[in-house]
Amino acid sequence: MPNPPSTSHRRTLFKTLAGGGLALLAAPAAAQTARRRRGPQVAPGPDGYYSVDVNGSRWAYRDKGEGPPALFLHSFLLNSNLWTDQLNGLSDIRRVIAPDMRGWGRSEPVSDLKLDPNRYAADVVAFLDAIGVTEPVDLVGMSVGGFICGLVYERIPARVASITLISATFDFPRDLPYERYQAEMARIAVVEGKDALFRRFDEYIDGSASSLHIRARYKQMLLETRTEMIVAFLTGAGQTPPRPDLAKAIAVPMLLPVGDDDVVITPARAEAMKSTFRDAEVVRIKGAGRLLSLESPAEFNAALRGFWTGRAKR
Repeated sequence: MPNPPSTSHRRTLFKTLAGGGLALLAAPAAAQTARRRRGPQVAPGPDGYYSVDVNGSRWAYRDKGEGPPALFLHSFLLNSNLWTDQLNGLSDIRRVIAPDMRGWGRSEPVSDLKLDPNRYAADVVAFLDAIGVTEPVDLVGMSVGGFICGLVYERIPARVASITLISATFDFPRDLPYERYQAEMARIAVVEGKDALFRRFDEYIDGSASSLHIRARYKQMLLETRTEMIVAFLTGAGQTPPRPDLAKAIAVPMLLPVGDDDVVITPARAEAMKSTFRDAEVVRIKGAGRLLSLESPAEFNAALRGFWTGRAKR
């Protein structure tokens, strides 16, 4: 039997382990930390997107930066490219996460075309779980994405740090003229094509600060959207009941940025909405229409930065 190592040899062995060997032992732990940090897919694909399974659907998403997490939810008809300027402009203070929600953008096509916001809210909670985000998150949503933010808060209030609503409301019209308008837009998308639909929706990005480049980005997102998803949304939008009760239920700080030229949630309407929330602030952005993140990214990012480092600081 070999002699046991001497005391000096044991000390040398310990130093070796402490210096190099323990680093090897720590490597799996580091990999696990990276996996928790970015979810099941540690590295993005060649297109810069990660992917993850969410309630039986494969989601694509972008994830950039360090710090507290901020989740950006796009409007229906569009995709996470709505938030490209926020991924690039806010990742120094936030971990900016922008998914293509179920059936939209680069996410897996779906056969079930019932676009229920409650289902999407459940998806968002499952998405956060899947990518390992358990700490409170700043939610940012546009239009239906904003409505979904409220439904997410209803499910996991302790995991929401703040909410930013862009041209979004919890109390939207549900009447015959609105449903007829949506049905006509669906008909145009099918019969005349998405180019014609873009021309009808162009008023949403008709702010005085809009440029051809910005409009091209908006049009590209719309053209990338599957026609069946456009029809499903436009013909089913009137089936979603409004939830004005959510306004008083939300107890976290809220930001309501609004473009001076927004024709859906006008500045006057945003001010009226403010009084229905417990803790909300309106920030007006000059020259912008509805798509603030595209039309005035610097001003919109500054509003978010000020909100997150001020009233919603953590």
